[in-house]
Amino acid sequence: EENSRCNYPYYIEFDDSGNLYFADVTGHMVLRIDAQTGIVSNILGNENSGEGMPSEKGPDFELSTPEFLEIQGNNLYVSDSGNDKIFRMNLMDSTVVTYVGTGVQGGSSDGNQATLTDIYDPKGLAISTDGVLYFVENGTYKIRKVLLNGTIETVSGNGSPGTSNGTLATASFD
Repeated sequence: EENSRCNYPYYIEFDDSGNLYFADVTGHMVLRIDAQTGIVSNILGNENSGEGMPSEKGPDFELSTPEFLEIQGNNLYVSDSGNDKIFRMNLMDSTVVTYVGTGVQGGSSDGNQATLTDIYDPKGLAISTDGVLYFVENGTYKIRKVLLNGTIETVSGNGSPGTSNGTLATASFD
């Protein structure tokens, strides 16, 4: 919709066409500024905090505290800390799927399917050149990744708060 209202703009990301996307944390949505027209439109979520259903698309799909975004090709990844999930939206048809998390707050062990793994407060997102999604799991003080086969692994962090250097397994983050 044109002239979308925004409550708390947070993280920004660009696609290959120069369109700018940003998360509205307290407005529970993701908006896009069209590079050609300058029109701001809501593309994901709405002002209702909730958890979208698999049949819902784009603005009908409810989010709860979306914060960080990452775009790869036609896919938009959104860390939704209020739902303890990471969603992936296809930018061509607006379909949304859960990419990581069950919606239950926790920190499951490595080697599980990402969609069957409890995560806690997902934050920053990055996708490597080989397509692996990395994210900060703020609630467990870890950096994790989702492999191409869909399994989740811890990259670094011992699960305890702190600021100590060390190996990938022994370093701690606050």
